[in-house]
Amino acid sequence: VVTPLEKMGDFRDLLCGQRPYLAEYSFPQILNHIDCFASQSQVNKNITKVMLFPFSLDGQDKIVVEKLGQAIGNLQALQTIIILKENNFIHDWELLALILRHVRQKIVVNMIDIDYWDEEQSRCFAQAIHGHPTITSFEGGEDFPYEFLDSLYSALATLPALESIGICRNQSQIMPDDESALAYHESLTELLRAPSLRSVSFSEFNFTPALCQAIANALMEGTAITKLEFTKCSFSAEG
Repeated sequence: VVTPLEKMGDFRDLLCGQRPYLAEYSFPQILNHIDCFASQSQVNKNITKVMLFPFSLDGQDKIVVEKLGQAIGNLQALQTIIILKENNFIHDWELLALILRHVRQKIVVNMIDIDYWDEEQSRCFAQAIHGHPTITSFEGGEDFPYEFLDSLYSALATLPALESIGICRNQSQIMPDDESALAYHESLTELLRAPSLRSVSFSEFNFTPALCQAIANALMEGTAITKLEFTKCSFSAEG
């Protein structure tokens, strides 16, 4: 009798824990054999990183995505979830929320290669991570539009276990003429005052006077940050 696991050939190395990560090419087979993967995930102690491509989930039944979330939540060694988005496509971020609600390991969430957001996607992504109890670190956000940064920073401020953030900006993005009309400065101050936050890194930011004031407000009001790092940033004379 040939078992489903044996039929999958090389894929069984992944299911049996021979690879330390789940990459893009893994997900079609995982979703096609979700029950087998869910079963094997309960004894997996090797997978430390999941590279999650929302476009791999598009069109999937929510029951399948729920099982995927449970399986990822079973990975005892999981440390990092990397989220990548297909450019110019709208994805169902509620499916990401279905997965994250099963994850109770302390994890780093890393957003990379994401260069298209609209208001709805920005709001839904923020809701997907809002209040998650075990996200300890967040990295990325370079292409999040200025006008929607408020939703991202506000969501990060709700993470009770958040210890470090590494936030980037894409300097090719055009800053709105009336920066004072943007709401994200207050939410950034709130984020920097999160009681669990210890390490903050800003990369490739253009620090305007308003942005400098938002950071200064957090420092003067009181913050638990012990490491503050600026990499490839520019500052205005007023800032």
